[in-house]
Amino acid sequence: MKTTKLTLSAVSKFIGIIGLSLFVMSCGKSGSDANHNNNVYNNGYGAALPGGQTFYHSISTDITYGMTVDLNFIGQVGYNQGYSPIVSYSGPVAVHGTLQVNQPVTQIYGGCYLPAGTYTLQTLQPGQWSQAIASNLVMTAQGPVTAVVTIPHGQVPAKTQLGATWNEIAPQGGFFADFNIQSVNGLQCAISTLIK
Repeated sequence: MKTTKLTLSAVSKFIGIIGLSLFVMSCGKSGSDANHNNNVYNNGYGAALPGGQTFYHSISTDITYGMTVDLNFIGQVGYNQGYSPIVSYSGPVAVHGTLQVNQPVTQIYGGCYLPAGTYTLQTLQPGQWSQAIASNLVMTAQGPVTAVVTIPHGQVPAKTQLGATWNEIAPQGGFFADFNIQSVNGLQCAISTLIK
């Protein structure tokens, strides 16, 4: 009797190990290369999401300094049952675009200074996109100086409460957001404005 129990126990363990091995191998294949959410960039400095595409283009101006922020939002979007990816996409988002500074921006306390000029914006750290709302975007601005700017929270305006199709939310328009200049040439700043 003891021999039979050992054999059944050994067979049971063997089948368990085989099953676990198959599970781990199948997860490794689908999770390493196919899951682009783990590799948001091709490199760490501003490349778009692998396989991503631009799904929204915004041009906004700030209400304090007269800056113009032109952004292309990039995500791993698809066409979901007739809904615009602007409202149906949820996942990592990258941006690229330009920042036009028409007059120098100066922090009253601390000496932070952003000269007038045109800056190229690229993603430094991806944000999250969910139902036309973006959060936690961090970008570099390369121009007369190098700055780090953030959009902690922003959203696409909808024409109607039910804005869910391309006819109701155009793939180009405004973007209401907090826009922060965190640093200029490594000097910490605390310059915040609203873009719309």
